[in-house]
Amino acid sequence: GLPVHSLYGEVRKPTPAMLDGLDALLFDLQDVGVRVYTFVWTMALAMEACREAGVRFVVLDRPNPVGGLLREGAVLRPGFESFVGLHPVPLRHGLTAGELAR
Repeated sequence: GLPVHSLYGEVRKPTPAMLDGLDALLFDLQDVGVRVYTFVWTMALAMEACREAGVRFVVLDRPNPVGGLLREGAVLRPGFESFVGLHPVPLRHGLTAGELAR
């Protein structure tokens, strides 16, 4: 009976109430290594919330299904951060969630 909270509505970063009573929060999603896919940005916000709340955050890393060998496109410029790009990485960064989490 753990509660389920959506992070794709009004709330994008877990609130302290959502994390209350948790020992750890697991991230177990595969990502294709493209900046505009929001799974890794949700992960980044959840990592930040867990750090602030003192909750352990664990990434179950998965291989990049498109290989992860190529980097293409412009790096996100400062001042243009949004939910489809929170950090300065190329459009196709090729990293796994675990690599980005580091």
